[in-house]
Amino acid sequence: MFFSSPFQLLELKGGGRFGKVYKAKLENEEVVAVKAFPLSEKQSFEAEKVVYSLPRLSHENILKFIGVSSKGAGVEKEFYLITEFHSTGELGLVEA
Repeated sequence: MFFSSPFQLLELKGGGRFGKVYKAKLENEEVVAVKAFPLSEKQSFEAEKVVYSLPRLSHENILKFIGVSSKGAGVEKEFYLITEFHSTGELGLVEA
């Protein structure tokens, strides 16, 4: 579940109470959605990670879960939830 490959944040697509959602590109050129949570919202990140990790969570209206990652240290640390990207869809991931 931990995603260790690098990704590049390309464009801010939206934001809300718990974090920001970016269009991003993986090392293999795949375009994905990345939801970035600041350290202050680690609990929200953990809750969403649990939901997306449910073994039978698969539906055409739910973004495909790719993995999680983090960067930084101390108060600058951010946590990332990585899902498939839908260019015409709503990127507001499930808010816990």
